[in-house]
Amino acid sequence: MSQEQAQHVSHTEQEDTVTLPDAHAVVEHHGEEEEHIHLPGPSYWPILLACALALTMIGLLVDISLAAIGLLLAFMFGIGWGLNWGLESHQASVE
Repeated sequence: MSQEQAQHVSHTEQEDTVTLPDAHAVVEHHGEEEEHIHLPGPSYWPILLACALALTMIGLLVDISLAAIGLLLAFMFGIGWGLNWGLESHQASVE
């Protein structure tokens, strides 16, 4: 390949290249306040619900009454998680 062909290939590759904005670039908001992202606080409900569902599955293999207890606990823990009882409401009152 001659030098002219190499320069032509290099030039066409540069034209095909798309420049993307830097992921760490600073975004200006033009007078807007910076957005605050709210993340939920720590919660023990997901692990309790998972344990209750595991108890339900084990109960289905061993004894139906154990499965019923696990299902009842899973229902209670699901409601607790959905209504967000516990740590987060306590943390809000402390702050």
